[in-house]
Amino acid sequence: MSGCKISGCNGELYRKTGVCETHYQDLTCQIIDCEKPYYCKGYCENHYKSIRRSKNLYEKENDAMAEYAKRVLSYDKETGIFRWKEHKVIKLGTVAGCKNKRGYIQIYLMDRPYVAHRLAWLLVTGAWPKGQIDHKDTVRTNNVFSNLRLATSAQNSYNRGIQSNNKLGLKGVRLSKRPGRRKHFQARIKANGKVHNLGYYMTAEEAHLAYTEAAKALHGEFWRND
Repeated sequence: MSGCKISGCNGELYRKTGVCETHYQDLTCQIIDCEKPYYCKGYCENHYKSIRRSKNLYEKENDAMAEYAKRVLSYDKETGIFRWKEHKVIKLGTVAGCKNKRGYIQIYLMDRPYVAHRLAWLLVTGAWPKGQIDHKDTVRTNNVFSNLRLATSAQNSYNRGIQSNNKLGLKGVRLSKRPGRRKHFQARIKANGKVHNLGYYMTAEEAHLAYTEAAKALHGEFWRND
């Protein structure tokens, strides 16, 4: 087992903290400006318990966290890059965030994960977004501010690509399930919570064209046909 991480100290590790018992007494909360004694996972008892209680996304997006984010992060809306302005461990100016399992850039603040596109909206507008944020080009790592826009859940779904179970490779088109039908390709679109049948066509391309025209009319600026 390696010793205390404090330079010049070879004391035995204490409680898996990375330091010996003597230096453990000097550890404080990693939250900037908090000098309360270390309790667990780098935090004092108050901050640790507060973090544990906040599980819901919108519980995390409060005024106090907004002020903290504005203080410790900088955001370049032309490049979509975040950098640390304040941090007890990471070098100032270092790029903040990394890709999470869903493909979004994620930044940890006070041991809680925040997706970068919501933080971008906060830092530019001054307020947490009311609703979802859509990436116009559908690239989840592209957080250039001009690529972000407010969206409802439905609008966000309109701007999605072809689903993996689409056998024809054309959005809004599927093979007719009715036997004996001469026109084999059906065009459908979902809007405002309802599925609209756009008719049956001789070719998949004709059906896709019908979907495209309907998407422009029903999905507005969020329409997408590929």
